[in-house]
Amino acid sequence: MAAVVTLFGSFAYINCCLADSLFAPTWFKEGIYAEYKFEDIEVLVSDGSIKAQNAIFRWECTNYNGSTAKLNITLSGTQTERFYGDFPAKIVNDVVPLFMSAQVYVDPASRAVYCVNGTHIGTTHLWLPANPADGENITIWNMPANKVTLPARVGGTTTTPQGFQKTFIVGRLYHDLDTGLMTLTRGITGFSDVKEPAIDALKIDLLAGTGNFAATNIDLGPKDEPFNWQALFAFIALPSAFAITFIGVYWKRRKTKSNRNRIHQLACPYPTKLTVDHLS
Repeated sequence: MAAVVTLFGSFAYINCCLADSLFAPTWFKEGIYAEYKFEDIEVLVSDGSIKAQNAIFRWECTNYNGSTAKLNITLSGTQTERFYGDFPAKIVNDVVPLFMSAQVYVDPASRAVYCVNGTHIGTTHLWLPANPADGENITIWNMPANKVTLPARVGGTTTTPQGFQKTFIVGRLYHDLDTGLMTLTRGITGFSDVKEPAIDALKIDLLAGTGNFAATNIDLGPKDEPFNWQALFAFIALPSAFAITFIGVYWKRRKTKSNRNRIHQLACPYPTKLTVDHLS
């Protein structure tokens, strides 16, 4: 128990030194998760690489004490090829299930990530500070000897499990504007100055591929659906067509009635009913 208290005390001390924000995201709580689907990926590991299909990268908060959270990190899919060693590599074409898992601790405010033994391994960008201004510098990596910031580009939308959402882009990562959650990735690296510690914890050097936001139980806020001009046209076109048809029929009937009256007047120039004037 004392070791656990010491571990969390160390987290709190480091987090105070590294945090750009003193507050965790309002949506952060125990039980939240997010999943990203990769149709085809190549995973670089220490002894070679793995090719896989229909892979799901998932993180889930299994415990949260208000300052430090425990995350389960998994990568699952269908392995199609396994390469061992450097070139020329030994290739195994067995189609087998792929599953990797790890646990890490994270401070949601500073996004500092730690191994279960308390080692500080980096800064996650699975989420970033929400609602940045266009061009605002965002901390991507914050270690005591190395800090990396990149400008945010605000604009556009990305597809999410909850519809289109407003987006900001930092590097190759797309994030939801209202929550800061990652909504699209063009690859996740476990090395370099902007690595993702969650991938590092899985003992992965590089997860190459496009990951689309597939599932979450976090409320992403109001949708930003593009204007549906087709629906508007259909809404306007039907009553407009009805009105044009009605007017056309009305004028046609009126014209027909007018023509009949004119013909009748030409055929009968005098009144058909005699009056006193006519008899006198």
